[in-house]
Amino acid sequence: MSYTVKLSNRSEKEYKNLEEKSHENENIKLLVKVMDSFDALESDETFRLDTKIITREKKRPIYEIRIKTPVNYRIFYSIKKETKEIWVLDMKEKKVPKFSAEYFKGLFRLQKSYLGIFYNYFF
Repeated sequence: MSYTVKLSNRSEKEYKNLEEKSHENENIKLLVKVMDSFDALESDETFRLDTKIITREKKRPIYEIRIKTPVNYRIFYSIKKETKEIWVLDMKEKKVPKFSAEYFKGLFRLQKSYLGIFYNYFF
């Protein structure tokens, strides 16, 4: 089964930023890993990725891809199986040990706007 990977506005902006900085040695490695992650998602080969489920919502969880290059990087995505779409909600360099609850609330809002899901989570 193959999927179509779609980028939210936020993740598209971050991807373009990575492309612009790809002339730097560390960033080219990161860009290649991000592109490889997108390929694995499209071909339903997530076993090749270091992934973690962020939410336990059975209908549509949010997943995290952990990329470790000289820079620790995260890709957050959710799957819309009925349309075979994978929405990359955000991509972000991990600079702190743990993302804030506010950050995850923002991911839920993105998921709602791109996938039409409503969660009633309280942090």
